[in-house]
Amino acid sequence: MLDAASPHTSLWRRLAICCRMVKPAHAVFVLPPALCGVSFATSGLPDPRLLFCMLMAMLGIWCASMAYNRIVDREQDALNPRTAHRVLPRGEITASTARWFCAASAALFLIAAAMLSSLCFMLAFPALGLALAYSHVKYHSWLCHFVIGAVTGITPMAGWLAFNPEWALGPAVLGLGLLFWVAGFDIIYACQDAEFDRKHGFHSAPADLGEGAALALAALCHVNT
Repeated sequence: MLDAASPHTSLWRRLAICCRMVKPAHAVFVLPPALCGVSFATSGLPDPRLLFCMLMAMLGIWCASMAYNRIVDREQDALNPRTAHRVLPRGEITASTARWFCAASAALFLIAAAMLSSLCFMLAFPALGLALAYSHVKYHSWLCHFVIGAVTGITPMAGWLAFNPEWALGPAVLGLGLLFWVAGFDIIYACQDAEFDRKHGFHSAPADLGEGAALALAALCHVNT
């Protein structure tokens, strides 16, 4: 295995490994609700400059939150057979490199938000805080599933505000449905690590409530959606 922390490893190679760590292509999952917010706010084709800035903001906050989560979880990921292959547990990059990537991604998000509007820039800070908070909430409460749901749930309103700096009911309702949708499937996803979570002190609905009750809660979430 190539040690990406080696001084002989190029910057581009380290960047490629960081991208593999956060899987930026998976940001496509949060783009449809954001673009729904854009469609609510605009008639016809949106302004290309604003659309580009919004997409850069989405990419930045996705990479920042994913990198931060990998940094916080790196020791626990090394213990879990399902996650031990990730780049930080394998030593393909150092935690320092991951931190720099996380900081650069957060900066991209804030700069892109500032280029949208002053309102977007002000709201970018609590949005980033919420995205990073998930990595800590799961160490304390099974409500972490709803935190990650809320992170995704704000995307329709974010898309709306990027083009129309006024609050509206439509994207807010869509975001609420999205919150429960993501929380529900995150509960289902957590079932595969329920035993590991109990053994190592993680909090999730399957670990704390039992798999049966967790799946019932996930079903209720999806009914709410």
